[in-house]
Amino acid sequence: MELDPHLERGLTVAVVLSCVLAVIVGVALLIDLDTVQPDEDDWYILVRGKVVSGGRYHLEDLMELGKDELRTPLVGTGEDGKPHTYAGILLRNLLSDAGMEDGAGKVTVRAVDALSRSFSVGSLEGSTALLAYEKDGAPLQTRSRGGDGPIRLILEQDEVGSYNAQYCVKWVSEVIVE
Repeated sequence: MELDPHLERGLTVAVVLSCVLAVIVGVALLIDLDTVQPDEDDWYILVRGKVVSGGRYHLEDLMELGKDELRTPLVGTGEDGKPHTYAGILLRNLLSDAGMEDGAGKVTVRAVDALSRSFSVGSLEGSTALLAYEKDGAPLQTRSRGGDGPIRLILEQDEVGSYNAQYCVKWVSEVIVE
């Protein structure tokens, strides 16, 4: 039995559109399920993976863990390249509080837009990788206000002229230990 060519074309279009819609919905669900999206008024970092006592660290929790400072320029697109003083908690200190499990080898700092930066656990010893919540004494502005915060990963400039801003993840929402 042959189908009417108009009916066959209509069915083909319907099948293709259904497949496209299914892919779009599937991708949207994967993104939503895999990316932590804290509320800007109650920001937190989710520390998860190979940790003993991870969970949510709200901005106030991070402040209670101590305050470290790092003075460095951020060099790269959209940055002024001038040295600024950033205050926050060293990534290694946050991981110490969460209690990394034996066998952990990699740490990934991830943002709400899914951009991330990964480190080997060994490279964090003595590291100045800072989860900053202040810049020059003022809180980092939130994403909706055009800022880089409320929490941003700050890494020192390796050498004069090197581009470090590309590795300084904005809007940090997760630390994943693997």
